[in-house]
Amino acid sequence: MAQNGYLAELREFYHKQLTENILPFWADHVRDIECGGYHTCLNRDGSIYEYDKLCMWHAGRVMWTFSHLYNEFEPNPEWLEVARFGLAFVQSYGFSKDGTMYYALTHDGHPLEGPQDVFTELSTVLGFTELARATGDEPLYQQAKALFLQVWEQVGMPGGAMQPFIASTRPARLHGHSMITLNVAQELRRYRDESVYDTVITECIRRIVEYHLKTEKHAIFELVGWDGEILP
Repeated sequence: MAQNGYLAELREFYHKQLTENILPFWADHVRDIECGGYHTCLNRDGSIYEYDKLCMWHAGRVMWTFSHLYNEFEPNPEWLEVARFGLAFVQSYGFSKDGTMYYALTHDGHPLEGPQDVFTELSTVLGFTELARATGDEPLYQQAKALFLQVWEQVGMPGGAMQPFIASTRPARLHGHSMITLNVAQELRRYRDESVYDTVITECIRRIVEYHLKTEKHAIFELVGWDGEILP
């Protein structure tokens, strides 16, 4: 009984922090009313200390967070509005000509840092998919799916996604690529259960177990060679 009481107190504490502190803060301050998109660099009082959009992962995660809350917690129209707010900015300015995504943009959307790995794309897929689930926006889901399949192709080729070495000399795999891709495939499957996502999830698990899990070391290695070899 004491354990149940403690857990109830924790639930109440975190529920209050989320609904009365964290969510109101971001709902009030994250939207860039002047240029569109979301502010990424806020002081604790909500003031902005850097206007450039320094990490475009952030936009996808804001869209996912507020859409997911709308879908699973409460259909609060303000949450849906926050989730929708950054969509046009990301679609208009976030993509380079080859379909990959910029890592950072200026305040008004000019490219600031080029594509870096695939995590901006995967965060955007999360945001687009959950927003599509909230609104029934089928074209947005199709855009998310196409972007996801582009990333899946990249991570399946040596050097297709970021790695610390020149791929022709020392091809390598990152555990994060399989881990996050698996998570994103699960989220896409919430919108529509398509067989391609089962295939991706199964392959991600295989890569993690076959290449990154080192039972003799009691560890999962983040960075390994392309065939799972431990690198110097």
